[in-house]
Amino acid sequence: MNLIIEARLVDDLGETARAQLATIDRELTTSPLGLSLAEGKALLAAAQQYFVDGQCQGIAAAHSFCEHCESRLSIKGWHQRQIRTAFGRVTVRSPRGSLLQLRESGSKGSENPGRRGDGTARGRAGSAARDEWRARRTA
Repeated sequence: MNLIIEARLVDDLGETARAQLATIDRELTTSPLGLSLAEGKALLAAAQQYFVDGQCQGIAAAHSFCEHCESRLSIKGWHQRQIRTAFGRVTVRSPRGSLLQLRESGSKGSENPGRRGDGTARGRAGSAARDEWRARRTA
């Protein structure tokens, strides 16, 4: 007997993607009945990986256009990201896109989730605060 477990992911546009999460082969005996703990964990990990991949692809697609001129942003490359979920870590591919600046500036930058649009790092003190801290430290 074969148990084939499939998942269908329907996005906001109504497009459906299908994936086979697990195939479990069993003899027609009473030992073992149901899924083993290892098979259940593997099934849950596969479902979580598939769902998180779909979410990340949807987020990347939604943010692949310039907010100002609505032109498509180019992809500079890809990198691996580990996302912590309630059921463990999931590794996904994440695009590194080009960030278009306003036409007046004439420059392009790299979109990095850890940076603001003005080039300063999120969650860190600006250069003026850093200079003030250094001045107090050396005095």
